[in-house]
Amino acid sequence: MNNIELLATVPVFNVADLRRSLAFYRDRLGFEVAFDIGTYAGVKRGEMEMHLDAGQHDFSARPTCCRFHIKNVDALYAEMEHEDFIKADERLATRHMRQFSVLDPDGNRITFAQPL
Repeated sequence: MNNIELLATVPVFNVADLRRSLAFYRDRLGFEVAFDIGTYAGVKRGEMEMHLDAGQHDFSARPTCCRFHIKNVDALYAEMEHEDFIKADERLATRHMRQFSVLDPDGNRITFAQPL
């Protein structure tokens, strides 16, 4: 295929308030702000990156979800297990993967999953 190499997937969440969302991802989920250009920003934790877009005013497609495959999901859950943003019906459990989900301030769902 002409040496084409797909390198990463970067989810983009529509958010109502970029400042509030950046604070949530930074202060509550442990991401760092990679860039911030007005109504659009990126956050990273390790190699995982996601973008936040406050420039969209049509929220008909909300909420969105994404899944991060990680190592040591139990340790990440231990960092967050007492927080109010853990999705109540998706606490740490083993399903087809060891996983749990969180909800951001706009209701977007992030699932952190470790392959079995």
